[in-house]
Amino acid sequence: MSRRRYAHIIQEERRELGQTLADEYSAGMTIRALAIMHQISYGRTRRILCEAGTSLRPRGGWNRKITSKESGE
Repeated sequence: MSRRRYAHIIQEERRELGQTLADEYSAGMTIRALAIMHQISYGRTRRILCEAGTSLRPRGGWNRKITSKESGE
């Protein structure tokens, strides 16, 4: 999907993009990879994912140790 980097995104397009980003993020892509692929900033990508109701993974990659607070113990 090609778009100008700072282009205004209309509401309907934002919902569609949110669903697309959520699906790709759930499939394992990182926020940074999604931002590059869709030519939008990291912050905007994260904001759109949050607006779409996506649960974001913790920071630190796959090797990060989960604390007892995060695991719910």
